[in-house]
Amino acid sequence: RPIIGVVGEIYVRLHSFSNNNISRQIESLGGEAWTAGFGEWIFYCTDRFMAKSRRDKQLLNLLAGKLFNSVKHSDEKKIVAPFKDDLLNWREPKTGELLQRSAQYMDATFEGEAGISIGKAVEFAEKGCSGIVNLLPFSCMPGTVVSALSKKVREDNENIPWLNIDIDGMDENNGRSRLEAFIFQARQYHEQKIAAV
Repeated sequence: RPIIGVVGEIYVRLHSFSNNNISRQIESLGGEAWTAGFGEWIFYCTDRFMAKSRRDKQLLNLLAGKLFNSVKHSDEKKIVAPFKDDLLNWREPKTGELLQRSAQYMDATFEGEAGISIGKAVEFAEKGCSGIVNLLPFSCMPGTVVSALSKKVREDNENIPWLNIDIDGMDENNGRSRLEAFIFQARQYHEQKIAAV
């Protein structure tokens, strides 16, 4: 089964009603969905808080941010430990790793979801995914930025199939047709990778 990485706006990608059950749709068409988790947003916000604290020389806030991050990463390791040997996608990268992956496409001063979505898409491609779906609310600026950069990201990652889906609250048949065509491309991409090994 081709693995499809799902990135995009935090709420839309995680709320199945809002995204028309995209993970179930991907899986009903023969793919396996890996959705970027909510934790990356928490760690990203903490990272930005620490950067601002460092810039403003607010050492107490910087210390609080480092302590928060340390506790959260420790909790994450404890939660994942029992499943570590069974999951291919168990390790969540640190914020700095995601921003490093997106640095060639956008400057780190452009804050928000776009940087971590691009970074996560690159990470998914590196982990062997066979396609990327980017979910964005209709006319969402960070999502539009990711859509605009997707052609270059795709090209730089062996022309991995990529689908940008605008979510506007409508359950449209055209969206299903586009997803079917995308899964077909992802399956071909997956088979070519297997044949090359």
